[in-house]
Amino acid sequence: MVVLGCLWMTEEELGFDPTIVEGGGSYIHIRRNGQTERIWLEELMRRQRSVAGRATRCWRGSFRDGAGRELVIKDSWEYEERPEEGLLLKEATEADVKNVARYYHHETVLTNDEVDDVLTNVQRGLSDTVGQNPLQQRRVAHSEAIISSKTSSPSGARRGRSRSSSRTMPRKRSSSSIQASMRPPIRSCSDSPVKQDMHRRRNRVHHQLIMQDFGKSIYKSSSPRGILVGLLGGIKGKCLTKLSGPQLIS
Repeated sequence: MVVLGCLWMTEEELGFDPTIVEGGGSYIHIRRNGQTERIWLEELMRRQRSVAGRATRCWRGSFRDGAGRELVIKDSWEYEERPEEGLLLKEATEADVKNVARYYHHETVLTNDEVDDVLTNVQRGLSDTVGQNPLQQRRVAHSEAIISSKTSSPSGARRGRSRSSSRTMPRKRSSSSIQASMRPPIRSCSDSPVKQDMHRRRNRVHHQLIMQDFGKSIYKSSSPRGILVGLLGGIKGKCLTKLSGPQLIS
């Protein structure tokens, strides 16, 4: 029944991006300066391969208007509490920062006139309060096992230690050596970052950032001089971005 249900699902229900339209190629629409623009996705430049993350994808795009203008479209899912990367790049471009890709447009992706995010759009408000986190369970069980092994040590071991200690001359240890040999206290489960993340359900929002500058990867450089020039330009751009003000630091 599960397989049959998947066969009847639409591409959007299967997880395909509904904002990418197929027809003579792949393209997206953006709303810029009150006008709708069509950008064609010519080539997938980079795709993040991970189970959990921002799912970043970068395309080489164009307008196909004969002017030869090329763009870079960065598509990613960012935590909603983080500052938008598009705003930071826009400020850098307006400040005329050199050796940094120039801003063209950014927007929050909408699907069915709603913000495309994880909690309300992808998960549809699905509650995970009744779920179990296997990683957290493993940590709790490990902590309980350590505590029980320390508190329930056999009395015979204590007697054995007392007999062996009576045969030798007792020696006092300094307080510094005692503190150095003591193990750190076991962190309670309430302080676990896994449990904190479960209580604080962080939401990711679908963003698109479009930049005007397009270049080839540095490993495709034809000469060592080209590699060094590219590295130097990237370092200068990073330093100038930091010196332009704290509002530009992501």
